[in-house]
Amino acid sequence: MKNFLLVCLMGLGMLLPSTTITAKESAKKRIVNVGIEGYVLLSSSQTEDGPITLVEVKKLPDGKLMSTQSGDGSYSAQTDISWLPAGAYVVKVVTTNTSYTKQFRKQ
Repeated sequence: MKNFLLVCLMGLGMLLPSTTITAKESAKKRIVNVGIEGYVLLSSSQTEDGPITLVEVKKLPDGKLMSTQSGDGSYSAQTDISWLPAGAYVVKVVTTNTSYTKQFRKQ
């Protein structure tokens, strides 16, 4: 019975179309840039990553959501952080194809 099952599975595998992924296709890097200029959090994405759909700022260490900003279909976003108290935060930038998380400290 085991031999029959093995033969059936092997035959099924031969019927399915083969899919090969080259190293270049599987190792594509998604890049989202995040930086702070004064009291503005600057986020940008590349064309391959898609437009920014969401920017979230959470306070560390408890993860309290401090700010949410929906994207407007562009590849960059500016988030005002002047009102945030000094401390450690994490920003999550979500695009249509990827997401990126980065910690930062506001003085």
